[in-house]
Amino acid sequence: MENPIITKLSPPWYVYHRKVQSMFGRDPEVHVKELADIGDGKFSYMILVYNDKKADAIKALLPQTVKIGNITIEAVILGPTEDRIDVCQKPITEIFEDAFSGNPIFETAVERELYGMKFVIPSLKKRLFNFGTMICQIIAAITAAWRPILQRKFSILWLYSIVYQLNKAA
Repeated sequence: MENPIITKLSPPWYVYHRKVQSMFGRDPEVHVKELADIGDGKFSYMILVYNDKKADAIKALLPQTVKIGNITIEAVILGPTEDRIDVCQKPITEIFEDAFSGNPIFETAVERELYGMKFVIPSLKKRLFNFGTMICQIIAAITAAWRPILQRKFSILWLYSIVYQLNKAA
């Protein structure tokens, strides 16, 4: 007798939280707490960061409030002193370098200019492109977190095309 395959769907707010965990969870200086149901369609989670520069950078990249339909997800990012930290005002390349410096999938952030617009592209380690879907999901989570940065004239479509080309080549 064969074992039936059980398909289990997760609500989108849990999927979003898992994407945040996959972006920062392997970094020894970052601890992403579990998603908590506050009630009334509100969920919350904390990110504890044990490095001031990294805490500032993560707060600059990751939106503190995300709405998915009628559900609100709030992130509280705390620095080493357990205080709420301020958003840093560094160049975007430095923000990526600081936020992902201990992350095993991150290599570097590269800044390029095309037709007068500046683009910052996070470079991921090539050996992980065997898991194309996972990388695309991580990139999608990062891009969802970049809304404030996109307002600074950064184009995410270009990033998607580069990830697609790298994925295709792997």
